[in-house]
Order: sequence, then C-alpha cells, then structure tokens
Amino acid sequence: MTRARNRAREPRAFSIIELLIVIAIIALLMSMLLPSLHKARESARSLTCQMHLRQIGMSIRSYLMEQGDDEIFLDLYPRHPNIADRWNAMLLLDPYMHGPADGGLFDCPSAIGRSSVRDPETRLLMEYGSAQVHVRDYDGDQKEEFTEYWFNDSRSTTYGELFGPDARNPDKPLGVSGQDLTRLENAESIIWAADAVDWIPRHEGKTIFLRGDHSSSMVSLRPPEYLTYEAFGPWGAPGPFYNWGHFYPDRYGS
Repeated sequence: MTRARNRAREPRAFSIIELLIVIAIIALLMSMLLPSLHKARESARSLTCQMHLRQIGMSIRSYLMEQGDDEIFLDLYPRHPNIADRWNAMLLLDPYMHGPADGGLFDCPSAIGRSSVRDPETRLLMEYGSAQVHVRDYDGDQKEEFTEYWFNDSRSTTYGELFGPDARNPDKPLGVSGQDLTRLENAESIIWAADAVDWIPRHEGKTIFLRGDHSSSMVSLRPPEYLTYEAFGPWGAPGPFYNWGHFYPDRYGS
C-alpha cells in the first residue's frame, strides 16, 4: 500500500511525443520572433549610421564655413591625382569632430562581410581595381585607420578640361574634391557622403546618402536609383550619384 502511494506521488516524466510537441512550439515561436528581432536590430544599425552621417555632415559644414567666402570641399587626392584617398576626410574633419576622428564615427555597424572596406576581397578590389583607399595608417601609430563612409571624390575640373576646347562653356567648373562649392550650379544637391561600398548596399538593399543642403538631409536609395547614367539627381544631373548637382554635359559639354 505504501509503495503504491509513493509511486502515485512521483512526478510523471514527459513522453517523447510531448517533448517533441514542446520543441515544435518553441521552434514556431522563434520563427515568428526572429524576423522581428532582425528587423529591430537592422533599424538600430540604420539609425546609428544616420547619426554618424549627421555628425559627419555637421563637421563638413563647419570645415567649409571656416574658409570664409570660399567653400573648398575635402581634398580626396592628397598623395596623387589618380588615387582617391578617402581616408583624408578623417584627417581634415578631425578638428571639427566631438572626439577623435578614429573614435567610431567613421565606422558603420552594418558594415559586415563584403560590405566592409576592411574585408580583404573588397579592399583589394577597391584599392587595386578603382584606386579607392579607405584604410591607411595615416598617423603612423602602427594601427590602420579606416572610414566605412564614402566621400565625394569627383575631381575638380572644368568642362573644357573634360570635353576639350569645343565645350559650350569651357571655363565652367565641375567636380567636387578640392573644388570651391560656391562656384557650382546646384551645390545643395551634391552628395557629400554615402554609407556603403558603392555597389554593395548595407541597409536591406539600400544605401544612405548625405546631401550637401542646409539641413544635411539624407535619402536611402537602391543601386538602380543612383548608379546608372539614367539615375538623375534633383536638378537633372545624370548619374551616378557623385555627378548630381554639378555635372550637366547636355548644357555645357561638347
């Protein structure tokens, strides 16, 4: 009788079927929650990226304002006219940053894998394929500084230099790097910076762009909207995006 009572008091173990049902329910709940968690995580990364771009935009504006009547944009060709040293933006903007330039503001939390300028394959393709340098130990501290943000490195030139002496307005300036922005036609729609390797978006297929207007507004676009010649800017300049605001070949070219 005592043995029967003790057996009655012993907790009943789960059967295999019951255990499988519990596992299935947990798996179902996880499948429902994971996409929401992923979306929330990406939204947080995107927000952080926009905050960094906003700070960078404020620093660029301070850099331009200090020059007085001339507003010479960041020189992205300090070493050689054929090498786009985008890291130089970090050096030029350092005095205008709240904290050191290499303290995280030039890092993007969504720059993962091949979308990062530090990825060996991507870096090799950028540096040796397009002469675009984002990573360099520019202060000689044995630690490479890097910017995950692209800065407009379209060369400062004129329509005459680009299209020859038969250009409709050979002396009209264009380009952005090292250029006096006050001489350009629609400088407010120039893209100052972008959060992506040009062809690899980081934010669910979109790239975040920082415009050079007074409010330093941002816009998110997919590659077909900014990489092709047919991707026109706000004032009709043909793409890619680094042409917007200053490149009008139909009006001033040959």
